[in-house]
Amino acid sequence: ALLNVSRWSDALQACEKLATAEESFAFERAYCFYRLNKFQEALDALGKEGADAEGEARKQRLEAQIRYRMGDYSECAGLYEKLYEEDNEETGLLVNALASHVSGDEPRKAVALMADQEELLESNYELCFNLACACIDEGKLGEAQKHLEAAKEICMSEPMEAEEDG
Repeated sequence: ALLNVSRWSDALQACEKLATAEESFAFERAYCFYRLNKFQEALDALGKEGADAEGEARKQRLEAQIRYRMGDYSECAGLYEKLYEEDNEETGLLVNALASHVSGDEPRKAVALMADQEELLESNYELCFNLACACIDEGKLGEAQKHLEAAKEICMSEPMEAEEDG
C-alpha cells in the first residue's frame, strides 16, 4: 500500500521491519531505493534474492531502469535487448533499448537494432523518434527528418482513431 501512494521511505522501513528468513522483500526494497535515487543500494538489494522467470524479468527491468539513471547506458541497453528477445510483443523494451543506445552515444547500435523493424516503425512514434535521434547523431539529417515526420503522423492519427472507435 505504501508503494502505491509513493511513500518510499515508509515502504522501505516496512520492508526492513517485516523481512523474515523466508521473505526479504528484496524487489520492493530495491524499488524504494530506486525511487529515493539511491541507485547503488537499489542494485545491491536486487542481487540478494533468486526469483522465478517472471520475477527475474521484473528484476531485470528494474535493474535496467537503475542502470539508465546511473548513466550505465551500455549495460542498460543490453538488458532491454535481452528482455525484448524474450518478449518481442512488448515494444516498450525495444523503445528503451534504442533510447539507451542513443543516450550512450552509440547511435550506430541504435540504427542497427532497428534494421529489420520497419513494421514496428509504422506504428510506434517512440521508436520513430528515438531512431530519428540516432540518425541526427550520425549526421543522417534527411533520414532523421523522415522518421520525425513518421512519428508526427502516428501521433496525429492516434487521437483520430480513438474518436472513430469511441
